[in-house]
Amino acid sequence: MDLSAFLGSLSVLLSLIVAIGAQNAFVLREGLRDEHVLAVVLICALSDAVLITLGVTSFGGIVIRATRSSSWARSRRSFQAPEPHSPSAR
Repeated sequence: MDLSAFLGSLSVLLSLIVAIGAQNAFVLREGLRDEHVLAVVLICALSDAVLITLGVTSFGGIVIRATRSSSWARSRRSFQAPEPHSPSAR
């Protein structure tokens, strides 16, 4: 086994475990108290799904717009800045 791959994977694993986050701490607290567990889990899972979907689709829209604008910019070669004059040409 490659030691660098192992250490990299271990550091990713530990960073995911250590970084609990406010939402996960809330879900854990409610689960340990055994209060409204199903409602809390459903609300958190649905909100995560909605936010992830919005993020992915919004990023896709940004990429499409950027691709269209860059292809438009490439087609507009007449608007390119003129080359600067070299000081040795004087």
